[in-house]
Amino acid sequence: MWLFEKGQGQPRLLKQRQGLAETPSKIRFYGGRDDPVMQGARNIIACAQDGSLRDINLLNEFASLDFSRKNFQGFKHKENQLDFGRVTDFDFCEFREQDWQNLVSAHEKRDEPLMWSAANHQISKVAVKKEAALAQQRVISVGVSQCGNFGVLGYENGQIQKFNLQSGNDRGLFRDPEGQAVHSKEVTGVGVDQLNHYLVSCSLDSSLKLWDFVTMKLTQTVALPSPVLQLTLNRRNELVAIASNDLSVSIFNSKRQLKKVREFPRVCENRVTDLCFSQPDSKYLLCSSLDKSIRVLDILTGCLVDWIQFQRAPLSIDFALSGEFLATSHVGSKAVYLWSNKAFFQNLVIEKEATTPFQIELPRLSLVDEQFKVSHKDYYSSPKQEEGALEQEEMPKNLIQRKLESVESQALRVSEQKQLGDGAHKFVQLSDQPYSKWQSLFNLEQIKERNKPKLPKHELPKTPFFLFDLDKVMAGEKTTMQDLLGKDSFFNDASQ
Repeated sequence: MWLFEKGQGQPRLLKQRQGLAETPSKIRFYGGRDDPVMQGARNIIACAQDGSLRDINLLNEFASLDFSRKNFQGFKHKENQLDFGRVTDFDFCEFREQDWQNLVSAHEKRDEPLMWSAANHQISKVAVKKEAALAQQRVISVGVSQCGNFGVLGYENGQIQKFNLQSGNDRGLFRDPEGQAVHSKEVTGVGVDQLNHYLVSCSLDSSLKLWDFVTMKLTQTVALPSPVLQLTLNRRNELVAIASNDLSVSIFNSKRQLKKVREFPRVCENRVTDLCFSQPDSKYLLCSSLDKSIRVLDILTGCLVDWIQFQRAPLSIDFALSGEFLATSHVGSKAVYLWSNKAFFQNLVIEKEATTPFQIELPRLSLVDEQFKVSHKDYYSSPKQEEGALEQEEMPKNLIQRKLESVESQALRVSEQKQLGDGAHKFVQLSDQPYSKWQSLFNLEQIKERNKPKLPKHELPKTPFFLFDLDKVMAGEKTTMQDLLGKDSFFNDASQ
């Protein structure tokens, strides 16, 4: 919506509503910690395939904003363009959002990471300073400490760098005792604990390592049978969940020197896209994969609690801190879907392990031309086969024809109900009133008994047209109409 002001030739933008231009590749809940009602379920930060970041407000759609790139200083150079490429990873911290930039992102077409301000919804002018040895190395994974002062970068050559978020200055590289690189292949995931005591990293070299965050020295290494693709660190219970290339999911305890807690071999049929822990109890682990399903795994028993399958494969999932909602993004869809958690509203009893997936259809914005298959040209068929297929295919109906058909079917249904006579529809009727109004019908007899009058109803004496003398009435004398018409009355004086 544009506004034309008097005296100005060009209009200015008044209001704008838009969404993501491409499919969201990663979504995370943001904010709401200070809200007692919508704790942790107020905003969602989503990144798209085109490299854009968007803050989605769940309470008011007009408050949703894209992160601005106006302050980006790299557009002056020809080799640096505003096309950053797909966002490979991002992480943030909410405690320092009013002080300095608190969001770090890694992009596919840029070697350097970018820092953003979630409070101002814009890119930061401060650049991350890299060492000379890492100048040509691209950042694959990022992480931000809980305090909001430090950031961690995982490079494609296996190095891990720590830097300061406020100034962007380098704070050193993580090294093993021999002075070698952290990993031999690219780092696919990093995570910092809640108190900045240690750092967990995973790589395609089939290793999971634990580092001292202060001294940046190696403390523990776990060799795995296959490369690690995903890493998720739960700061509430210090559990680390990883997804390997062999379609298995493992859980380690970072407080016990990466001791394996649970392992789920071949948890899915295709590559794992995202992992997240249930909030706030962290009892379950949710796993999304390219086989179009989301599996809910019980950490205590190791059983498959729930198995949901969609028409489109989920790309990213995240649980709200309050445990009320689950957010998902799917392949080929630009929307972010919210699902309510049944365990948050009622007590659930798990009777048996899930063996078959439960099919769920994704909600649609409109039904116009979505449930009909639109014909297209097939380059692998002959012209005769293509003409025959077009003749057999029904043309999609427009909205007016569908509306007329729905009105006709509704009128036919009403006429059939009238022909039934004294049918069951006369004895059963659904109420459109709220629950607070019709819930008293269950106790209607008790309410009538309670509202009965205690004394019988009696009529009050009729008031005469001419009122009596109040002084005589208060004195207890009997007054009649003849007494009022005495010698000293007003009528006798007027007659004389």
